[in-house]
Amino acid sequence: MDKPSSTIRPDKPVTPKKYLANYCMVNPNHQMFKVADGTRCVDCNGLVNVKKVTMAQHYSLPTYTELRKRRNEKPSKSLSVSINMNTDKMQLKLRAIAKHTDALADELDRIDNLVTINEHLLLIMYFSSCSSSTKKREVIV
Repeated sequence: MDKPSSTIRPDKPVTPKKYLANYCMVNPNHQMFKVADGTRCVDCNGLVNVKKVTMAQHYSLPTYTELRKRRNEKPSKSLSVSINMNTDKMQLKLRAIAKHTDALADELDRIDNLVTINEHLLLIMYFSSCSSSTKKREVIV
């Protein structure tokens, strides 16, 4: 009797390997992941279904545990803001604002000085018009 051959048997066809991924049934735009039993969508905790994917897609997909770890990471305590703008125009605008700010500060200082000068002039005029010393004491007190 012959030994069974370890080569591919012609009577039994070779089935190609299936590459499967889980996707969210609630929102198909959520991140897909490699098939795992008893899992739910990582983003919305919704039900997942299985679909065929290509080999390249399958190897680029994260596992369920990798996705959970990414979602559970603590947020960074730093803040970063990025602003895209035309810096040439923005620089000119900021310079114009700076010029006007200086002019406004100077004008406000002049107004403050005028008020104090006017107050002094009014007091001098008042005291010069008063002839008795009792009125002067009343104003001072």
